[in-house]
Amino acid sequence: MRDPIHSHRSGAAGFTLLELSIVLIVSGLVMALFLGGYSLYRNSAAYDLTRENLSSVDMALQSYRGSRGQYPCPADPMLAPGDAHYGRAAERCNVCVDETTTVYLDDAQTVASNILCRQGLRDADGDGANDFVLVGMVPFVTLANDIEYSEWGFREHMGFDGYNNAFAYAVSANMTDQATSIGGMINSALGAITMIDENASDLSEPPNSTQYVVFSAGENAVGAYNGQGNIVNEAECFVSSSGDPIPDGIPPDGYGDASGIAPDKVNCNRNNTIFMKGLYSPNDGNNHFDDLILYRNYFSMEIWNQRGEHGLYNVNFGNVGVNTNAPERKLDVNGHMKVENKVRAENGFCDNGDGILRDCMDVALFADYEPTDEAHQCPQGQVAVGVQNNALICRDLVPSGASVNYRYTCTLANGGPYITGLTYDVQTRTFYPSGCSETPGSAPPP
Repeated sequence: MRDPIHSHRSGAAGFTLLELSIVLIVSGLVMALFLGGYSLYRNSAAYDLTRENLSSVDMALQSYRGSRGQYPCPADPMLAPGDAHYGRAAERCNVCVDETTTVYLDDAQTVASNILCRQGLRDADGDGANDFVLVGMVPFVTLANDIEYSEWGFREHMGFDGYNNAFAYAVSANMTDQATSIGGMINSALGAITMIDENASDLSEPPNSTQYVVFSAGENAVGAYNGQGNIVNEAECFVSSSGDPIPDGIPPDGYGDASGIAPDKVNCNRNNTIFMKGLYSPNDGNNHFDDLILYRNYFSMEIWNQRGEHGLYNVNFGNVGVNTNAPERKLDVNGHMKVENKVRAENGFCDNGDGILRDCMDVALFADYEPTDEAHQCPQGQVAVGVQNNALICRDLVPSGASVNYRYTCTLANGGPYITGLTYDVQTRTFYPSGCSETPGSAPPP
């Protein structure tokens, strides 16, 4: 006689091996799709954050130059958090005599740094010797903490890319020194950095005249400053794919398959003053380039720009090929191409819903300025330092709690006893009369 209990259990048996295999295969496929999508999302988010922070650093450097008349010195990239000089600009850095010169972090020259002196390819100041370039880390603490130019919103975390590495910063040494200024503002013609594209074409005019470079080593982080006092995979910066040492300067065979030197190696090799802004190519191999870089010339260049109202075009000196190594046009596609997700353009275009790409800033709002429109004027006691979201970024003319000097007054000897206007010097926090008159309300004498 059959045991009804055991018979019931046998009928309610679990999955067979075949069924379990099918479940595991389906589960694996679903998980793979999820992880793949999540990985794409994470990489895209890191890329976008890096672009945003690069733009913030550029704004902070320009604001520093506007208030100080010069660019800041780099910070020492080999310091760890907690060090008193971590993330802070060296106090004086235009000191390079040769490439072995020590740059000190303090003006008393007691704290040596790891900021590099590298001699460039241009004699911008005409003294008979090529000028120097300083290479280190973005001084994010200095930019965030100085009240003169941080009020618009720069924060310390903006000195890092989306991959949690600190931005590298190279700056022409003469442009960090007020002694080389003209009328209190640094001479814009003193750039000494060589900026090239993936075809080794110079991106500045005159050649070798870029003022400063800020860059992220991208997702692979080769040569990146990790913000903890270390350089990531530094040894890879100096060898080709075949293991041969990379020559100093631009290789005779250029970059890519011909030389076995990926464009990615240019920026992390800090033995010279050559930097590259190439086409973004995250694929493995000799054409790999995932660095994100920002540089400043008289007029900074982008690789992709807007054409008319409907499209983008390639503005670098070479051609771009998709599925071809010998492109014959600015954008040469061999086969078919479609966009699965989005197109990245470096100008930041806005689509207002009518299918037309436009720049995000509506310049008409400022060209058609109305005094009653508070979105386009600063409150009393503040001045405009930038534009964001089609509105002015304002800051206090005199920082809260700061002491202000009134050293000069009008006298009969210089035009009259009455002040007709004031000029404020940000660096010395001093008000000067911009004009004097013999009577109240009169125009100043010529």
